[in-house]
Amino acid sequence: MTIELPPDVVAAIDQQTHQSGKTQTQVILEALQTALGLDQPTSAMEATTALSLPPEFIEELKRLSARVKELENLIPKVEALEGKSIAF
Repeated sequence: MTIELPPDVVAAIDQQTHQSGKTQTQVILEALQTALGLDQPTSAMEATTALSLPPEFIEELKRLSARVKELENLIPKVEALEGKSIAF
């Protein structure tokens, strides 16, 4: 399916993409599901699965998602070290 969107809609999608950190596909999918009264997936992983991606892509996304969570857990520790000297 191919659709043409007016420039203001494209700009709104781009803005939401940057603000949310979601892909254009995720933003558009969620907007369509909301507009059509459909249940939205509870996670980005479920949203990508709903797009019928090949299994190897889904597994790679799961691995990357787990790694992102690990890195997000490190952010407070790194922030706590900001401005402090560390000797090696």
